Amino acid sequence: MNVLGLIFSIGAVTFSCAIPTILKDKCKHPTKVEHAELDWSKGDWNKQAYSQGVLAYYICRPGYMRLGTIRKICSEGEWVRISNGSCKRKRCNNPGEIDFGTFELINEEDFLFGAIVEYSCQPGYQMISKHKRIECTVFGWSKEPPECEARLCPPVVDDSVRILSTVLDEEYTHGQVINLQCKNPNDKLNGPSQIYCTTNGTWNIEPPTCKDYSEEGGMAVKQSHGDKLIPITVELPQVEQKEQKLTETKCAPPPLILFAELIGERKWMYDSGSVIQYQCLMYYKVKGNQQIKCQDGVWDLPPTCLRPCVLNYYYMKGNNTTVENGRSKFLEHDEVVHFKCLPTFEISKPGQLNAKCLDGTLQYPKCVKIKQKRTEKKCSPPPFILFGELMGEKKWMYDSGSVIQYQCLMYYKLKGNQQIKCQDGVWDLPPTCLRPCVFNYNYMKGNNTTVENVRSKFVEHDDAVHFKCLPTFEISKPGQLNAKCLDGTLQYPKCVKIRPCVLNYDYMKGNNTTVENGRSMYLEHGEFVHFKCLNTFETSKPKQLNAKCLDGTLKYPKCVKMPDEVTAQPSVGTETTVY
Repeated sequence: MNVLGLIFSIGAVTFSCAIPTILKDKCKHPTKVEHAELDWSKGDWNKQAYSQGVLAYYICRPGYMRLGTIRKICSEGEWVRISNGSCKRKRCNNPGEIDFGTFELINEEDFLFGAIVEYSCQPGYQMISKHKRIECTVFGWSKEPPECEARLCPPVVDDSVRILSTVLDEEYTHGQVINLQCKNPNDKLNGPSQIYCTTNGTWNIEPPTCKDYSEEGGMAVKQSHGDKLIPITVELPQVEQKEQKLTETKCAPPPLILFAELIGERKWMYDSGSVIQYQCLMYYKVKGNQQIKCQDGVWDLPPTCLRPCVLNYYYMKGNNTTVENGRSKFLEHDEVVHFKCLPTFEISKPGQLNAKCLDGTLQYPKCVKIKQKRTEKKCSPPPFILFGELMGEKKWMYDSGSVIQYQCLMYYKLKGNQQIKCQDGVWDLPPTCLRPCVFNYNYMKGNNTTVENVRSKFVEHDDAVHFKCLPTFEISKPGQLNAKCLDGTLQYPKCVKIRPCVLNYDYMKGNNTTVENGRSMYLEHGEFVHFKCLNTFETSKPKQLNAKCLDGTLKYPKCVKMPDEVTAQPSVGTETTVY
């Protein structure tokens, strides 16, 4: 081999040995970072390999924001993270409540990118927008929140009927009540004289018409309206309007009660003496005064709406009983339903076939096979109670003599026997769970009050709460600061501002009085100030020199000129009169 060939041979070997070393220091395409992508403004990322020491910068994908720098470096053929930055989902602002509606998050716990909010309208209102969901996007919420409008009941158009109502609209919102009478005094209504607009935008019953009964010989015609679907007509007493005293305070909105709605106009504040009326939902029975009154900032105790019972045909079938065909499946509180045993079945105590609805609870009788032994009677599952749950094992059937125990949910207070027993196929009467009260801090703030040492926002039934007025506020009746929770209802006291007094030196000068030098010209409510008469002036009532500031009002004492000492010579034959 000549010298030139040897050189080429040596060079070829050297080059082939250097290739692995060079490739070993190179990096392939930069590795991924969660929710981020490479920043093309700071590099060309289409290459097959990258030299050692090259930096790769990352930016966050749409919908994410960067917290700190995200960088990697090519080191010995690997991309190594050299900063702790990350990409977090962007956040949208609170989408906001809508009038007559509310919203809830569907797939997230916060308003983050990708979160979906679904709106719904309150009972008595319907959504007029084509969408009910909005999504948090890169540019904010995908759409404007939807709108809700009231479901309106149609006008009563019968020419023979006169509408007696303070509402002048031709359409009515839910809860509004109208009274009806015939225009012709010789006619009679063929239906109730009072109807109300339901949450579905329909009248609770078809508006009545007027009919002349004279052609029928004066016989009254009765009309059936189904299973007590028509609410009992109650003529509301006329509330005598009295002049409100200046010292009376207004009431916050009246307390809300379950299964009821307020009738009439809703306000943020109600004058003392205002009267509002509750109306229970269909089939719910009112207990207590349907009307409550605002008296000096405090509402009367509101009523409650006792729940109806719903016939459970599955229970009846399991207990081998039935009811009359066509009977409504709803029973009002205190209403009695008569069960019947199915053919070939009987019951040992026929009186148990008559069951009464008690605030949503109904005891279902059980009939057994005629040939079945009395000792084998079992109970179906125990009755369900609102806000409570069964403890222990649940069964489809319970032997006679079995005992089960209820427990109320947290903060709910049990009333009645916690344990009930299965006796001859029938359960004892179950207990009820009385609702707690929930502190409404908006109410307290609006009423200028607070509470002391509150560990929980829940107050159990029958527990007392002591409120106190915020600084510079007070209440006319301190006893009202102590309130008791009564089955979910809590009366919030209201404290009012008391104005300070400002000393009027022109008044004092005109009344020949003064106060101590350096005395502040401002007096807080309840603070005393001591006046002094100017020289050569006096007052016949020294106690009046001490005056008290009462809600911005201060009574200024008056001093008069001292009389000169003159010795008067009485005339002969006259009496001396001293003034």
